[in-house]
Amino acid sequence: MDRAGFVRGVYEAMPEDIRAALRHDETVAALVGLLKPLLTEDFSILLAGPEGMGLEETHQGADGFIAGWRDWTDPYDRYIFELQQIFESGDIVLAEGKQKAVPKGSTGEILTDGIALWRFRGDQVERIEFHLDRERAYRLAGVE
Repeated sequence: MDRAGFVRGVYEAMPEDIRAALRHDETVAALVGLLKPLLTEDFSILLAGPEGMGLEETHQGADGFIAGWRDWTDPYDRYIFELQQIFESGDIVLAEGKQKAVPKGSTGEILTDGIALWRFRGDQVERIEFHLDRERAYRLAGVE
């Protein structure tokens, strides 16, 4: 399996506005259909803000993936992740990008770096960790 290619394909298949996409039943069904066969039985997702801020959520399974992202994006009118680069380190695919979010009731945009660690067990995804703190993510992935 081309792990990096699979991860890139997931990002390319997502509509630009993640928040809006996760509130559209047909898009959610397609995403779950794409992911579910490739997730381990004990799959989990972690959404983590900056280290030390106490902003972490863990969810289980494909439904937890959707619920976690719905919760994470709820404070925004618009939430976009622009993929910048993907690379592999052992059983982990790292996906770096920029997150752009417009808080509800605002016209201002928040721009932050983000990174996702896609942890594989064989040809299946065991865990996906979304981090706002890239240094912490690199440490957790064992990347210098």
